[in-house]
Amino acid sequence: MDPQTLRWVAGPERLTTDVGLDTDLALSRDGKKLAYTIRAENRSIWLLPFDAATGQIKGARQSIATASMNPMACDLSRDGKKLSLAAQRAGKYVRSEISLEDGQEKLLATEDIFVPYAGYWSRDGTRLVTRRERYLGPNGSLLFESTIIVYPAGGGEEWALTSPTTWNINGFDWTADGQWVLGFANPRASGRSLIQLLPVAAAPHAETQARVVTSSEEYNMWCTRLSPNERWVTFNAVYKDNKDHTSTVYVVPTSGGAWTRITEGKYWDDVPRWSPDGKTIYFSSKRTGFFNTWGIRFNPDT
Repeated sequence: MDPQTLRWVAGPERLTTDVGLDTDLALSRDGKKLAYTIRAENRSIWLLPFDAATGQIKGARQSIATASMNPMACDLSRDGKKLSLAAQRAGKYVRSEISLEDGQEKLLATEDIFVPYAGYWSRDGTRLVTRRERYLGPNGSLLFESTIIVYPAGGGEEWALTSPTTWNINGFDWTADGQWVLGFANPRASGRSLIQLLPVAAAPHAETQARVVTSSEEYNMWCTRLSPNERWVTFNAVYKDNKDHTSTVYVVPTSGGAWTRITEGKYWDDVPRWSPDGKTIYFSSKRTGFFNTWGIRFNPDT
């Protein structure tokens, strides 16, 4: 790489052939040595009995999806009886539904392109929302278009909620009446990022009648969730020119208004979730060097 113009001159050349994940690169000052970490990871999904009001684990954990299933993402239904799962199998990416009552798995969809989200359950557990992607160039291209889709629990034909777009979009939650999907829209280049409510009745062009909850020129926003009383939306936000790898959890009124900062903005804090009574926000954080689940109290009335 030309250090003056930052133009690619040659390469890239492959340096490692490890079977694990090569991370945490550090180049020596003379540019002759490279130190890095080889990480071996096995993903599994565990179910733990949990008192969300006190933040206490109440019993032994139970394995739901093992490493052999190669689980990538999941979402638990509100009644705790079903799990939506995104996984990789035999070179394909699949979405499935696992019953936590009898352990049976149902295949819901097969994708050629990996979308790193499972379907997110409606409050009544009858529908899921996520996104579907399509490459706009050769297979493996970084340019693709996304469509937010809805598909029925138990299997069935999916349908588009929004028009295809090159923006980074997804739906993450539903209103209790099932008439609106809460999601985000982040431009891949410059532009204003949005958290919005999409009317299901306006499918397949729900974005044309979207209700914007909040927007930002400075931040990308995602992992949006409605509080149980639907007065608040929690989300995490990352500076678009983020250089210190930090993410902050915020809350904003569903009707719009000022953001309330929930976490300090010093760590990578992610995937906020409400307790059933709306009085605690749980989130994952790497503040101690490893990801753990943390909680912070919240007054849903004020």
